[in-house]
Amino acid sequence: LSPPQALAQRPKILKPPTALDCELRIVLWSIRELKVKGKHKVIDRGDGLASVFVTMQAGQSRLQESDVDPAVASDAGFNWRYLFDVSLPTRHTKLAVQVWDTRAVGANDALAECTLQLADLYKNVRRAPSRVHEVSRQWYTCTSPLYPGQQAKIDMSIYMMPRAVAELAENLAGVGRGAPNQNPVL
Repeated sequence: LSPPQALAQRPKILKPPTALDCELRIVLWSIRELKVKGKHKVIDRGDGLASVFVTMQAGQSRLQESDVDPAVASDAGFNWRYLFDVSLPTRHTKLAVQVWDTRAVGANDALAECTLQLADLYKNVRRAPSRVHEVSRQWYTCTSPLYPGQQAKIDMSIYMMPRAVAELAENLAGVGRGAPNQNPVL
């Protein structure tokens, strides 16, 4: 277009894609092969056990914590559900998972961590927004920047669905093991 023709054209208003409010559910089943020896003097001098909890953060959402398993030498059971509100589309598609040893006095000690990229899951939910999308239960390897090699394995299931699907009676679920304790029962 010539400059006068361009000025004569009305600009088109470009709108962002409509937001899709979703619920991301992660079920932490258990941890195995957690290496706690040599991480802290209290563990090494004491009974060799750690009081372990797990934090998760999806994108820029609020950090959430599990309950504490008070006597862990290597394996821990949690059966804990995390619920996150996610608005799609988003650029913040990572899930940060960290395993901690809790301390009564002083800072907690980081034992292991992993970061999962959920971009493909988010895309699938945008493409088919009328159903529950699931990443089947599996073991994820955790490492630590302070120690070489694998530091733990975490058993998790991941579910994501639009808010309207999550609020259907058959799909309701509570945080942790809270009511309603379904999808799955913990």
